[in-house]
Amino acid sequence: MAPAESVLNALDRISTLENVSLRRDVPLSEHTRFGIGGPADFYVQTSSPASFAQALAIVRSSGLDWVVIGGGTNLIVSDEGFRGVCLKLTSDRISADGLTVEAESGAVLQNLVDFTVRLDQKRRRQAPQREVTGRDADRIDQHRIRHRMQLHKAPRLIDVIVDADRQHLEMIAIALL
Repeated sequence: MAPAESVLNALDRISTLENVSLRRDVPLSEHTRFGIGGPADFYVQTSSPASFAQALAIVRSSGLDWVVIGGGTNLIVSDEGFRGVCLKLTSDRISADGLTVEAESGAVLQNLVDFTVRLDQKRRRQAPQREVTGRDADRIDQHRIRHRMQLHKAPRLIDVIVDADRQHLEMIAIALL
């Protein structure tokens, strides 16, 4: 753990960031699917990607232990909690431009799927009716949607590609280093 003065300085800097909530001793059980887990010493949450990137940079340079969490469905925390700073980005905007859908990293996957289904239904209602068969039908019905999660200057970029056609919904995660 970092020296006390460095910790206080880092926390003070984080508390001045726009749209950032900084709390102490937050039970991580509130942020996990199974509702278990002790407290995080410090919990930082924001819906602003810019503020999140600033908070992460401050924490990294402070020497504090830190972890970034998402929706908590794949997170198990010990009853002792986390000794350090837990950061969470909650930006969840989903938008479309033609057949390209962009989802911010805090978007819930089910919301992304629901959005694309509604988008497809709307497109089908507006499309002229014509007879298409075989391979052409599969090509026309197939959509590629990218859910891109990237932290400011983070070493990893995660793409979740959702391919939807009449028969199935397939999800592929690609981690690029």
